[in-house]
This record gives sequence, C-alpha cells and structure tokens, in this order.
Amino acid sequence: MHLSTRSRYGVRIILDVARHQTDGPVKVSDIALRQNISHKYLEKIIIQLKAGDFLKSVRGCRGGILLARPEDEITAGDLVRVLEGKRALTDCSDPGRRCVPCQRTRGCPAQRLWAKASEALFGTLDRITMEDVLSWQEDMEQTSSAFCRLPGEIPGRGTTSAPALF
Repeated sequence: MHLSTRSRYGVRIILDVARHQTDGPVKVSDIALRQNISHKYLEKIIIQLKAGDFLKSVRGCRGGILLARPEDEITAGDLVRVLEGKRALTDCSDPGRRCVPCQRTRGCPAQRLWAKASEALFGTLDRITMEDVLSWQEDMEQTSSAFCRLPGEIPGRGTTSAPALF
C-alpha cells in the first residue's frame, strides 16, 4: 500500500503538536516551518484532522491548535483511516463496500487475500499510538542534533533568547 502525503504529513502534524503544545496552542506557521510543509496544504490536512477529532483550534492572538485527545488515544490506524478515507487496502476487502470495478465480490479468491492483508496492516497500525511514536522520536533525537526544531530552540528547553523569526 502506498500512503498519500496526507497520511504521512498528518502523522507529522500530530506529533509536532503533541511535542510543542506544552507551551500552549501551536501556531500553524510554526508547524509549516518545522515540518517543511506548505501552509496551504497543511491547513487542508488540519481540517481533516479536526473533523476526525484529533485536533482542536484555539482562537485569539495566542491561538493555534492543540490535540483534541491524549497522544496515547490516537493510533496510526485511526489517522490513516481518516486521512486516506479508507478502512481497507481495496474496495472489495472493505466490509462496508462492494467491489465496484470487477463486480466479483462473491466467490473471488483474491478478495480474501486483500482482506487478510488489510487486517494485518490495520492491526499493526491500530497497536501503535502517537505516544509510542513520540518515544521513538526521543530515541532518534539522541543521534540527531537538528530534529524538528525552529532556529533558536534548544532540545528539551524550548526557545533561547535569540530573536524570534516570526
């Protein structure tokens, strides 16, 4: 299965917000900079993440976005389902859909193959929470000095007294 950029970026957005929301709502422009995602595309993904109840907005001059639920309650499977709009690898292996392109849903031996593959993929993704991924990120930071930070941020300490860029 090839995941679209929506899923890959969506996971990065959730992780970025989880990591940076301790100081309050996270600005979309900061996420765009840290994650190198265009602001316009980022906003489209954020709309989907809000609709899926992963993010919530805070209005005002100190506004931004926050997680709508704890990172240990957000699984990779939930994110992929919302962002890809699919619950299975193929239409015919999705319990709620009919195999429209080939009309061979009944009696098609390949349907079981795709259903088993979907179960394996989503079974794995459903066991991985964003809390798990954040712990992997901490391990990675031990080996990389420039990981998802704005200029002037010190690992584990937030920003320095360097002038703000934005």
